[in-house]
Amino acid sequence: MTSRSNWATAPAIEKNSRKRRSLVPFRIRFDRLHEVLQAAYGWSNSHLYEFRIRDVGLGIPDGGFEDPIDARKATLLSAIEDIGARSFKYLYDFADGWTHTVKIAKTFPVIADLNDPFLLDAVGRCPPEDVGGPWRYEEFREALANKNHERHDELVAWWGSADYDPAAIDVSAVFAPLDWLYFEACCVCEKVSRTIWRFAWQMMDLLGATKLSSRAAETDVGRML
Repeated sequence: MTSRSNWATAPAIEKNSRKRRSLVPFRIRFDRLHEVLQAAYGWSNSHLYEFRIRDVGLGIPDGGFEDPIDARKATLLSAIEDIGARSFKYLYDFADGWTHTVKIAKTFPVIADLNDPFLLDAVGRCPPEDVGGPWRYEEFREALANKNHERHDELVAWWGSADYDPAAIDVSAVFAPLDWLYFEACCVCEKVSRTIWRFAWQMMDLLGATKLSSRAAETDVGRML
């Protein structure tokens, strides 16, 4: 892997798939990648996280005996080059136990003046925060759909409605946070804004895509198990 491969991509579809495809620069720090995943999925960034690349952990050290590597000081490129893996785990909310698999599907050459993440596609709704993890999430869905379920009234009150479609995505809610991440870095740079559209057409050619969102590029970040 050389400095010419500055952008990474990834895929993932499974049972009850919640898939996000986005493009991120290879030199992105892991704490920043965490923010991208949070925004892309619609999590509220209110719990601890850790990346697991084989037997190496990256997160926020708390002074414990087996602290992870500081995610604020490690980049995706350095970790992949050192460890050699092209897929890894992203763990979020250790109590609920959400595990995402991130796969690097493709790499692309450096695009001058373009260094920010983009969300291309989103499939499947993110589970509610603090629902209780995968098993409780299934119970949550069953209870809302069944008026005779013993926890129906309780979970309707907690959720605020009996309506829940696991396939429905609030596009504005998912894409807006990544817009904020982007404009946080680039709102004053008109050259970058023009570069985005040039980059979008280049990605269409590279990917053979017939339709891209205004984000332009590709990384499938994560399947949630």
